[in-house]
Amino acid sequence: MTILITLTTAGTDTGPFTLFSDVDGFTSSFEAGVSKAALLGGYTSVLVPYGTTIIRVVSEGECPNYVDISVLLTTTTTTTLPNPEFSTLTFDNYENGEFTFTLSNPIYSTAVVISDAFVDGYTSGTICAGDPDTSDTIDLANILGIAAGDTTGTMLGNTPLNSITQSYIKGASIVIQGYGTYVDGDTLTIDGTLVTVVISSVCEVYNCILYFEYAVRYGISADIACINPIITVYTAFGLTISTGTIVYTDSALNVPLTGQSYIVNPVTLEVFNMNSTTGLILSTTGTTC
Repeated sequence: MTILITLTTAGTDTGPFTLFSDVDGFTSSFEAGVSKAALLGGYTSVLVPYGTTIIRVVSEGECPNYVDISVLLTTTTTTTLPNPEFSTLTFDNYENGEFTFTLSNPIYSTAVVISDAFVDGYTSGTICAGDPDTSDTIDLANILGIAAGDTTGTMLGNTPLNSITQSYIKGASIVIQGYGTYVDGDTLTIDGTLVTVVISSVCEVYNCILYFEYAVRYGISADIACINPIITVYTAFGLTISTGTIVYTDSALNVPLTGQSYIVNPVTLEVFNMNSTTGLILSTTGTTC
């Protein structure tokens, strides 16, 4: 046990001190040679036997008196919040590539993890009428978890939908890790909580700028570009590492790659000039790494 031992007063001729425990009837010391100054200032011993309720502080000096000190133990309590009887897991907000999952009542004992989500895409109309032209998996990049005790989780994600020809989307289904695939109105029980899945039926214009992701090499010279470590960059959906493409360092396509003069196509290993200010890929150098 670790115990803080403090003497409020000590006589002039007392000390140093030996420490005993009531666990063995004060027969064997667990620490010796403790100075008076240390005990007056508050001495922490890590050698106190478990189960000790009284510590006997015995002077080793000319005055062999002792004092018994009762051990005051603190108790740590943990409050466990009960899970709610009911909760609603809602999947909505698809616009601009931000996908939101919310719980109406938090589940305290476990995280709710969404590993995949699906949307239906439509090429025309504003009400998503009829059969969808395509159903696509949202690329969440990583699984999205609503942490235990939390009520919301959001993640930037994109689908393979072409934002020009597939102009409208609405939610279709989600995959809850460890439970399966669920559509609007389905229910499941998570650690005693009856969860109803609600997937927004609102048809939305899909304004997200879709992207492709490339693992490339780039640098301030063609030679350096060919040997630099591979870095992940992004382009607008459908665009490759070639003349006329702007390269970005983020999937939201807000931050162009700057400060570099050359970039390498990861498939053909063709080297291109770059505008070091705008991230625009210029002409090929005609060389290969």
